[in-house]
Amino acid sequence: MSQDTIAMRYAKALFDLTVDHPDLGASELGARVESVEKELQSFQQTLQSSIELQSVFYNPAYGAEIRDAVLKSVADRLKLSTPVLRTLCLLSERRRIELLDRIAQAYRRIAELQAGTLRAVVTSAQPLSPSEYEAIRKELSASLPDRNVVLEKKLDPSLIAGVVTRLGDVIFDGSLKNQLQELKEELMA
Repeated sequence: MSQDTIAMRYAKALFDLTVDHPDLGASELGARVESVEKELQSFQQTLQSSIELQSVFYNPAYGAEIRDAVLKSVADRLKLSTPVLRTLCLLSERRRIELLDRIAQAYRRIAELQAGTLRAVVTSAQPLSPSEYEAIRKELSASLPDRNVVLEKKLDPSLIAGVVTRLGDVIFDGSLKNQLQELKEELMA
């Protein structure tokens, strides 16, 4: 099983724990989901900035009891919620704390989908103008009227020219690099 698949399972479980409160209204649930996302980021930043913490969680010489004690101490200091602490304890116990970044990303995607937001990654060789980004966003939004499309902008000089747009698992490749590759394949056939 791939690490992304495993991370998605942890993220889904954490999301389910977060929203499993039928007595809360939509705005309260939204705030709760956002709070959990910030807690994950906070712990992740703390872990990345501390060589000692990395040593405890990544070095097999430290046992589960030490990892749990350190984790609970950090959780108290960061004021982490119960669902986040339980998830981190499970990751620590199974020695999968290195998946935290992927889990946080998967959690964000799940939260965005639940909120009706769809993230599209637009990759170009050169930065596009704001009006060009807006035209791409409008085109994608027109084909997905029930979703709010948010663009994530990336640069890749190897594309030569054109734009590659990734929307979930669907890729629209309008790059010159891709067109040249297709022409090469046609000529070779």
